[in-house]
Amino acid sequence: MKLNNTIKLMFIAICLLGVTASNAHAQKKVKKLAQTITNSVMPPRISLETRLEKIYVRIEPLILRMQVQGFVSQYGHWPHADRASKEEMLLAKRVNRFIWEHENTNEPFILALKQLRQAVQQAEREDEIFLQLSTFINKHQSWPRTEIRSITGALNKVEDMSAEQIAEFKLAHQIEYILAKDPDSDIAQQIQALKEQWNK
Repeated sequence: MKLNNTIKLMFIAICLLGVTASNAHAQKKVKKLAQTITNSVMPPRISLETRLEKIYVRIEPLILRMQVQGFVSQYGHWPHADRASKEEMLLAKRVNRFIWEHENTNEPFILALKQLRQAVQQAEREDEIFLQLSTFINKHQSWPRTEIRSITGALNKVEDMSAEQIAEFKLAHQIEYILAKDPDSDIAQQIQALKEQWNK
């Protein structure tokens, strides 16, 4: 969708005036991109609107990425389209649509957005797993088991487990995966410290 000249000029002016000053490196990139485009030799037939469109297309991914990074830093999660905050819903729709529209491209900005989304969503899942672990320990006063055995000592197959045992089994393996994947991460160290308390 094309923006009119006024909106484009406002957009570019805001970007270059330092609204994104929290990320100085990114701000320099914005200025450099805009300067490169505006200083490039273009035939006289290229209108102001076309020039502005070229600038907008080049800097939109960078601005969007900085907005998402700012949101994640402030709120600790990827923006959701179903939240009460209008700001969050609009940002979620923008970034998700942008990623979807460029799904098959290998542009660095798109890859960076995808990597950021993956990392943030993974962290959200790990936080949720840690919360489940804390709830499990408070309820059962034990560490979740990776092996569920019957009263006779035989190892239960998943199809023989109750719903509660399956939930415990799944939680135990999710925890082990987090510990194995990145033992030095904050969440893994918290889990390990808790595990050592219960495995004494």
